[in-house]
Amino acid sequence: VTGLFFEAQQEWNDAYISYQDAEKGYRAYAKTFGLSPPLMLAQDLAALATRFGYDDHLQEYRSRYDLLGRIDDAGGGEVIVFAETGFIARKHEREISLPILQDDNTHRVWALSDQMAYRYRHQRHYVGVDYWLRIALPEYRPVSSQVSSARLTAVGQTAHAVLLQDLDVIAMKNLQEKEGSILARTAARALAKSIATEVAEEKSEILGFFVNLFGAATERADTRGWLALPRQIRVARLRVPAGTVDLVLEFVNGKGRVVDGFRFTGIEVAEGQRIFLNYRSYK
Repeated sequence: VTGLFFEAQQEWNDAYISYQDAEKGYRAYAKTFGLSPPLMLAQDLAALATRFGYDDHLQEYRSRYDLLGRIDDAGGGEVIVFAETGFIARKHEREISLPILQDDNTHRVWALSDQMAYRYRHQRHYVGVDYWLRIALPEYRPVSSQVSSARLTAVGQTAHAVLLQDLDVIAMKNLQEKEGSILARTAARALAKSIATEVAEEKSEILGFFVNLFGAATERADTRGWLALPRQIRVARLRVPAGTVDLVLEFVNGKGRVVDGFRFTGIEVAEGQRIFLNYRSYK
């Protein structure tokens, strides 16, 4: 996106650097999130490499992304539409129970919490269980979306939108990577509350009851999140003749049926100009 903005301002060098950074990022995405570099990014890199005369870079991009032919400016202007769809997955709470063995030293809170995290990841039948410690962990549950693709149409041409960002996959992967540390911290907090309850019960049965009640009531997973974020972000790019154009953005489900859309009317496009538009579908 930054590269597109720089290029629209004819800041070619900054645009090229931004595209190179984006390509590195997407290559990392391919390994981590399964999202490969969009073909349009490779085409932008090749076009600027051609402008600068970077023949070695150009050959590298053409070989890596199987680009054919010359990268030319076809004239007219270009309309770029960012299409956001759906809602990001919601965090929910799930409860699990971890075994506290008779031989465990519950006063070594952090050491035991690490052991409990290990037991959760390597579940088996445990002998000599003193009690089961209930804890609450966050988990993502997807919010269903009808949209599987999008397309942009104008002056008899159609461009299919390309997936730029899958926020659902990113959110779930990040939580998965943090699960071990979240589990250990949550187990340590629950153990501390359990110890506090034991101490209170030694002083007074009623006091112990209320401390235990407070601990149970406050044992909740952190389910905060950015609820208004879209599930996915796509981009559609269409080169159009200079002048006034109308554009139709359509969102399509898995069966090829249009489930949502928007019409951009009276968009003024000058020769060589890039127009940036945005639309959010909640389907």
